[in-house]
Amino acid sequence: MKKPTFKQKIHYLRRLKRILKRHRKKSIGRYTKKSISNLPVLSAPHTLSISKNSSRNQLLKLINDIGRHVIVLEKDICISLKNIEQLKPSATLLFIAEIDRFIKLKKPDVKIKCEFPINRKVKQVFKKLGFFKMLGKQCNVATSHANNIQYWQFASGLQAEGEKTEAILDKYDGKITEALNSKLYVGLTEAMLNSHQHAHLMPRKDNLDNNITVKNWWMLSQEKDGVLYVAFCDLGVGIPETIPIKHPILWKRILLQKPSDSLIVKEATALKKTSTNKQGRGHGLNQMINSITNELNGRIKIYSNRGVYTSSGKNSMEDFKGSIHGTIIEWTIPIQRQEGKNYEQISNYHS
Repeated sequence: MKKPTFKQKIHYLRRLKRILKRHRKKSIGRYTKKSISNLPVLSAPHTLSISKNSSRNQLLKLINDIGRHVIVLEKDICISLKNIEQLKPSATLLFIAEIDRFIKLKKPDVKIKCEFPINRKVKQVFKKLGFFKMLGKQCNVATSHANNIQYWQFASGLQAEGEKTEAILDKYDGKITEALNSKLYVGLTEAMLNSHQHAHLMPRKDNLDNNITVKNWWMLSQEKDGVLYVAFCDLGVGIPETIPIKHPILWKRILLQKPSDSLIVKEATALKKTSTNKQGRGHGLNQMINSITNELNGRIKIYSNRGVYTSSGKNSMEDFKGSIHGTIIEWTIPIQRQEGKNYEQISNYHS
């Protein structure tokens, strides 16, 4: 056999390079099939908010799409947080609560991945609230002590767990009065109790067709510009669904009007006793509202399904197109004595 000439050697080397290059491309292709880039990507909107129809609908669509992929289709997904620039407390709480619920409902082999926010402050807040840890994703960004990042707090549980309320409120020690601390403690514990007793009377109407009920509650707080926000969320059936069952006399009176979710929530806040009517089993929404709005110059917003009722210096009702399929109670309270601090100023903070 003749030895290859110099030209033949060059030819063989070039051919070998082409073969190796094709093989390398195939190997990379096989690898990327498992990477984030080939997963269905569901993008979060610019602002997480539930107080305006446009941003609310965007957030609810995202939540619904995540649930459909992970629970119904049983497919891995990637949530892109890249576009988020603004986080409102109640909407942020709803988003985190829903993702936590999906994690509890999904099959173990179904993965939820995420792409980090580009906005550094948003990334810091999500890390502070434990969102990345919830997804099993490592995040190396430092949670800054500036820009109010340190005043975001998060907790979740199953029953009326007073120690978790104390853990959140203790973070504001020295900033909130003893009276405010006491009233918030009572209000949050009451919300936990109501969630445990009444929120899961029937299947949730979110079209996930899942027989497992997640009875957790979720709580978030933020202090900013001398105002304390505390939001409490349960992902049950919502006040408009429980009133006909728990308070049939009140429901008959509501039917004489034009029923809407916001009207039902408003009427529910007028109840001075809980449906159990037992001593030591809660004070009802009425007392919870009066102690904050009348005595502490604060505001309470109660989102439930499609409606929201706001109680403060100016009470109001509003209904939206999309349902949150649950209830969020949001307290907004001035915690520093500032001249002229009143409802008009705290009303500028939207959920």
